[in-house]
Amino acid sequence: LRPGGGDYVICPGCNAPFERVLQTGVMPQQSLTGEKMSPEALEHQANNRFRCRECDKIFCASCKEIPYHAGFTCEGYTVYKHSRRCRFCETELTPQNTCVTPLPGASTIPRAIRDVCTAESCQERRATSCTKMLACGHACCGVKDEAQCPPCLLCLQPDNTCVGDEYCTLCYIESCKAAPCVSLGCGHVFHYHCLRHQVTSSYPGPAITFGYLNCPLCKSLISHPALEDVLREPLQLYE
Repeated sequence: LRPGGGDYVICPGCNAPFERVLQTGVMPQQSLTGEKMSPEALEHQANNRFRCRECDKIFCASCKEIPYHAGFTCEGYTVYKHSRRCRFCETELTPQNTCVTPLPGASTIPRAIRDVCTAESCQERRATSCTKMLACGHACCGVKDEAQCPPCLLCLQPDNTCVGDEYCTLCYIESCKAAPCVSLGCGHVFHYHCLRHQVTSSYPGPAITFGYLNCPLCKSLISHPALEDVLREPLQLYE
C-alpha cells in the first residue's frame, strides 16, 4: 500500500486507507466563493475530491486539504488562502472593493472588521459584529457589545474541524463564520440574524405555540443578551 499514491488514498483526517475510486455521481458545481466552477476546477474535483468512509471528512487527495477546496486547483487555492478576503463573503479584497469607512462615531476601523468588502450585506454584518480580537489572534465572530466573547469559531478543534466552517443549522446556506454568531446558553452556535428571524417570525399558524423560542438543536429555551429585545414580549406570554 502506497499512501496517497497508486490506487489508494490516505485520509489526512484519520489516516484510514481506501481504494481510489473516481466518483461518478452528482458533485458540487459551485466554488467556495459561490461562482460556477471552471472546466479545470471540475476536472480537478473529479480526480481529487474524496469522502473518507471512516471519519466522513471530505478532502483533497492531492494536497490533503480538509475540507476539499471546491472551485480551485491546489495551486490556485494556495494563492486564494493567502490573499486578503472579506471576512464574511470571502470575496478577494482590492483597493476598489474594500470598505475604508469607520463605523458611526468612530475615527478608525478596528482590526477585527478591517477586512470587509463594500457589499451591502457585508456592511450590515459589519455593523452588528464584535470588534474585538481574541487571545488566539482571530477576530471574534460574536456580536457587538457582548460582555464576554464566545469561544473562537476559527481555531481548529482536536478533530481537525473548525466550527466556523460548519453551516448554520438554521439557514443551512452559509457557514457560521459568514455572519456574526451567538453562542446560546446551551452552547449551540447560530447566526445572530437567523435567530432574530426565528424569534420575530413567531408561531406559524393561528394556534399559539412556543417552539420558536427553543434552540433548534436541543430544544432548550433560547437565551442570550443580544436577543433580549425580541425575546422579552414572547417570553412574558410564555410564562
